[in-house]
Amino acid sequence: MLRAPRWAALVLGHLADPRRPDFHLALRPAEVLGLTPTAALLARLETGPSLLEPTWAHALRHCGRQHVARILDLAERRLAATSGPEHDHALLLFAHLLRGHPEHGWPLLRYALTSGAPETRRTASSTLAAWPVDALTREAAAHLRRTTG
Repeated sequence: MLRAPRWAALVLGHLADPRRPDFHLALRPAEVLGLTPTAALLARLETGPSLLEPTWAHALRHCGRQHVARILDLAERRLAATSGPEHDHALLLFAHLLRGHPEHGWPLLRYALTSGAPETRRTASSTLAAWPVDALTREAAAHLRRTTG
């Protein structure tokens, strides 16, 4: 039943408008159907949705390594324009999400390591410790050496 072309058309139609407030609701159906709507995801992130919207996590998990730098650059710019609880929660979220992206994640992780929230700093430290040593920038490696003794 899921292989019927109408379902893919329905999901892709939903994702065709990056400004839809319910855009993220079609992400899981797209995944179930085996669709990879990278262009739609990137277009959505360009519209500046809340950093807490599930689209960010979905994009980092499914867009492929060639798009990670762009996604994280968008997140950094959005984070700079965000304050209050959204900013603090987003830092924590990205500290988790960056675990799989040592090749591009250091700028955001460095920021999370200086957070005023202890949980965010702990999560960022844990993420940094999980990164392969050969993937660390000099600055990241120096920070890790300082904090682990």
